[in-house]
Amino acid sequence: MIGLELARRGAVSSVCAISPVGFWTAAERRFSQQSLGTLASMPRALRPALIAASGTRAGRNALFWQTFGWPTRMPAEEPPRILRNAWASPALAPALAAFSSYAFAEPEQLDGAISLTVAWGVHDRLLLCRTQAPRARTMLPRARHLSLGAGHVPFFDDPRAVAEAIRSSAV
Repeated sequence: MIGLELARRGAVSSVCAISPVGFWTAAERRFSQQSLGTLASMPRALRPALIAASGTRAGRNALFWQTFGWPTRMPAEEPPRILRNAWASPALAPALAAFSSYAFAEPEQLDGAISLTVAWGVHDRLLLCRTQAPRARTMLPRARHLSLGAGHVPFFDDPRAVAEAIRSSAV
C-alpha cells in the first residue's frame, strides 16, 4: 500500500508491491482486519504458550498458515521473533484500523515513467490472489503483474523469486 501510494504521488521511480492491500471488497478487508487483529489483541497470558508452540512444526503451521505458503520454511528462531515484534509494535492496531478507510484509488495518477511491479503469492490466504490480483490488473494495466509460488509474506517461501521480482522492478 505504501509503495503504491508513493508511486501514485510521484515520490518514487520504481515500486515492487508484494501482496498489497487495497484491492479488496469490504468483506475481504474485514476478514484481513479480524485475522490480523486476533494476533494483535492476543491476551498477554496466552502469549508465552503461542511463542512456545511457534517453535514446533505443527505450531508454525497452525499459527502462520494464513500468511506463509510454507510456514515450516521459516528458520526456527523467526516465528517467536515475528510474534514478539507484532505484540510490541505500537503501530499494528492503528494500521489495522486505518484499513477501514483505505482502498487503492486514482490509479490514473500513476505516471507511466514509474516502473511498477505488483506481485501476489498464489498461496496467500490473507489477501487472496484469485480475487484481488485481477482487480489490481484492471486498475493498473501498465504495471507488470507477477504470481509468486508463495504466501502473503513470501520472503521465506521463495526468497530467490522475491529477490528477482524486486531486482527486476528497479529502474
